[in-house]
Amino acid sequence: MGRVSLRVVRKYLGSFGSWRTWATLVGVSVLLHVLGPCTDVWLALWTGDAAASPDGVSPNNVFYMVGFVAITVAYATSTFGRNFLWFQASYTASKAMHENMLWSILRAPMSFFHKTPQVRRACMGAVGAATHVAHASTCTGSSAEPL
Repeated sequence: MGRVSLRVVRKYLGSFGSWRTWATLVGVSVLLHVLGPCTDVWLALWTGDAAASPDGVSPNNVFYMVGFVAITVAYATSTFGRNFLWFQASYTASKAMHENMLWSILRAPMSFFHKTPQVRRACMGAVGAATHVAHASTCTGSSAEPL
């Protein structure tokens, strides 16, 4: 209980999309791992330049500020892009697997439902609930009793 076979995981990951999807996901993830330490390096360069000046203030503050903002914006954009791509790939895979499962069940021979006790119980419960709802909705709307 609670275990997913390796075959299902492979099928799910294979349903993410083409090799371009995987290449983009890997590329954006590598970019994020590169950009993460870049802010630390950039700040170290900035403070090193400020420490070297006699008054303790870097003469290139605008340059360093623009560089820091550019790195931060690139990091935030890459993070959003990676998360969006993972969501899109996961949604595509889930939708494909659900459609395949649904069509497999709809095309299954009736003997499958009669021979498999777990499926028979589940189907009877679902059919019973569906027919009960359908019956209740038709009976309440066609009542000829006065209010």
